[in-house]
Amino acid sequence: RLERDLARWQTSGWVSEAGAVAIRADLRSRTSVFGAAPIFAMLGAVLFGFAVMSFVAAHWDAMSKLARLLLLLGTLWACYGAAAILFQRRLAAFAHAAVLGGIAVFGASIMLIAQMYHMDGNPPDAILTWALGALLAAVLARSNAALAATYVLIAVWSGYERGLSNAVHWEFLPVWAATVAVSVWMRWRPSLHLAAICLLTWLIPIGYFVFGRHAHGIVVVIG
Repeated sequence: RLERDLARWQTSGWVSEAGAVAIRADLRSRTSVFGAAPIFAMLGAVLFGFAVMSFVAAHWDAMSKLARLLLLLGTLWACYGAAAILFQRRLAAFAHAAVLGGIAVFGASIMLIAQMYHMDGNPPDAILTWALGALLAAVLARSNAALAATYVLIAVWSGYERGLSNAVHWEFLPVWAATVAVSVWMRWRPSLHLAAICLLTWLIPIGYFVFGRHAHGIVVVIG
């Protein structure tokens, strides 16, 4: 709305080009990253993901397989379509929330489709697939929210794998490194803090698996 108003004011001769630039710069400097609207948008996206899982689970037996697939895929692409429209309208916080909602629906779809077709396998692989989908969304949409979700998911994936195998989960490192590379490419500084926290969740439990499980304190100090 501000951009439309500035264009109209410049056409009317009320605001010069330099004045319009100064107004934009001033508003950018006053905008808070932690405003109420972005926070509630992200919270809404997370709750929306849970709502999809709850709704489908509650009505699962009443729907045909085709209806289930159409509902999941339709909801998934509706989220990403809404994100595209919101990006175009320069409503970045809500666009990133829509991307996050799409990621939540993607994860729910993996779990529910696996259940629907009775797919057996290694359960953490589903979480890894979810994490890779989130990472792809982060790259394509340059979404910080999607990148943050990726770190959470790979930490959960690694913890799940470690719990099943009761051993060091070395496969975590290449996936973590690829996510860090995306963080550097996107130049989102807080993501490096998330990367460090994510690495610590993998590093600290290593003490349980080395030197007869007596190195936990050493690894904590190193971490």
